Amino acid sequence: MQNLLLWVLVTFGVTLGITVSDIFKPVRKLFTNSLQCCGEEEENNSKIKAFIGTLLKCPMCVGFWVGLFSGIFWFSPTSYVVADAFLCSATCWILHKYFSRAF
Repeated sequence: MQNLLLWVLVTFGVTLGITVSDIFKPVRKLFTNSLQCCGEEEENNSKIKAFIGTLLKCPMCVGFWVGLFSGIFWFSPTSYVVADAFLCSATCWILHKYFSRAF
C-alpha cells in the first residue's frame, strides 16, 4: 500500500511539474508559441508544435505518459505497464481537478 501511495505522489508530482509549474513554463511556451509560416512544411511543424503544446498542458495526457514511463523504468504497481499508464492518467486528472478547485 505504501508503494502505491508513493507511486501516486511521485507521478502526480511529475505530472503537475510538467503541466502547471513555472519551472517547465519555458518548455510549454516553446511549443505553444509556434510561428505561422507560408510554407507547407512549416505549417505542418507548427501544427505538430501546437499539438504537443496542448498535450503539455493536459494533466490527463501527461499523466498517461508519466505512468507509462514510470511503469517501464521505475516501478509498476499493477505489473501491467498499460494499466499503470491509465491508472496514473485517471489519478492525475482527479487530483488535478480536486486541487485546482481547492485553491
